[in-house]
Formats: sequence, structure tokens, C-alpha cells
Amino acid sequence: MARTLGGRLARLRGPALAALAAAAIVAAARPAQAAEPRGSFEARVGLLRFDYEERDPLTNAFLDGEEGFVPAVTVAGELRLDRFFTRAMLRFAKGSVDYDGHVQSSDPNFDGLPLRTTTDASFLQGELEAGGFVDPGERVALFAAFGARRWGRDIQGALATGRNGAQASIAGLSETYTWYELQAGVRWTFLSLPRTSWDVEARLVRTFGANISVDLSPFGGPSSLDMGLGSRTGWRVGSTLRQDLGRGALFLVATLWAEGYAFGRSDVNTTFGILEPDSSTVNAALELGLGAHF
Repeated sequence: MARTLGGRLARLRGPALAALAAAAIVAAARPAQAAEPRGSFEARVGLLRFDYEERDPLTNAFLDGEEGFVPAVTVAGELRLDRFFTRAMLRFAKGSVDYDGHVQSSDPNFDGLPLRTTTDASFLQGELEAGGFVDPGERVALFAAFGARRWGRDIQGALATGRNGAQASIAGLSETYTWYELQAGVRWTFLSLPRTSWDVEARLVRTFGANISVDLSPFGGPSSLDMGLGSRTGWRVGSTLRQDLGRGALFLVATLWAEGYAFGRSDVNTTFGILEPDSSTVNAALELGLGAHF
């Protein structure tokens, strides 16, 4: 009986080995299980330093400008899959800044006089970003982004003293700027620890589709006069530190960033004989917040 059983095992050895080999080939050929997506979400509050100026397109002489600090709120999220990632960001800031300019009047007693007042400013900014890591350690990333922005500028009226000593109330002016951005950048995480990450980034930013809408109703004109603005290439740099809180999903985040962008002058509006001059802006901000991994 032992001989019979041995014979059966011998006869089964070939098919068994073939089955095992086939199973090994199937297992090897089976695609690796897809990596699970990883994500994070964060909310930050901060202070935006706004510095804007307009200059004469012919002489480059200073025409007017605004500067000051504005509170800001930012929410952002990221989703990673293997070496690829997408990010979304939304920022809102609103506050009062100082205005330094000149009176524009048909009365030669006031026209061209220095004028100081304040401006109620609001900023809305949104971005979508996509990119990938170029190294296995996910320290260096290249990315592109699309942005849309809106800036509301409500210059307050003021009392001016003319060259003859007479005083007059100077009306304010409301303007709304809207534009889009195309961005290309690189991000380097120079510190990567189990609970801590710290990165720096740099971007080139190209504005396009810029438009200014001016409310001329206080001066007898339309409530919305639109003029297109020229595109320019700007920049943005930043650095972000994230620190996990214990073994949970929460983390602290601190971001410092600065940017510069500009617009070319508009064409002359022949109906009212006005144009929007060349302008440039430099912003900087510090934001602190709380985030969570998921």
C-alpha cells in the first residue's frame, strides 16, 4: 500500500509543481495594489502687507499709491497619489489702508494738489495647483497653477485746501480689479522628519485677462466703466513649516510669503478721455493656523 501511495504522489508531483508555478506567475503578473490617496486640510489667519502704486506711463512719475496691513483668512487643501499631487487655496482679506495721491479736478485751484485719505480694500484669491515630485523621497516638486483674483478699491472722500486757501470736499472713487494668473514653480522640502516638515518655494506668475471697472456715478458718468489692462510677469516666494501635534492627525502650520505683480496701462477711453496707468504691487504676509491629515 505504501508503494501504491508513493506512486500516486509521484504521479501528482508534476501537476502540483505546474500548478504552483502557474500560481507564482499569476501572482507576479498581478498589478501592485494602487497606493491609497493621502490628503490634508488647513485653515490659517494672518496679516497681509499691501503696497501698491501707479506711475505715469510717459515720465514714470509717482501718481498715487496705497499701503497698509490687512487681516487675511486662508483655507487650503492637498491630495497626493503616488508622486502626484493637487492643491486648492482660497484667501480673503479686508481692511483699511492709507492712500497717497493727487486731486484730479477741473478747478486749477485744486487740480494736482497732494491728497491723503484712506481706502477700504478687499481681496479675494483662489488657486488650483497640480504637480509631481521628481525624487523618491518627495522633497522636490514641480508644479503649475491657475489663479483668479479680485481687488475692490474704495477710495474715501476727503477735505482739501486749495491754493487760494479755500476748502472743498473731494469725492471718493470706487474701482474693482479682476484678473487671472498662470503660474509655474518649484518647491523644496529641505527639512523632512516624521513629525516636522519645512519647505521653500518660488514661482513665476503671469497675469492675463486683467480688467478694471470704475464707478463714475459721483462725477455724472456710468456706474461701471470697464477698461482692459496689460499683462505682466511677476513672482512669488514662500516658506511653510508644519509640525504634527502628538500622534494624532492635527498639525500646526506657519507660512511666510511675498509676491510682486504688475499691470500695463489701459487704452484711453475716448468717451471720457481717461486711462488707467501702469501699476505695480508688492505684497507680503505671515499666516498661522491649524491643519489635519486624512
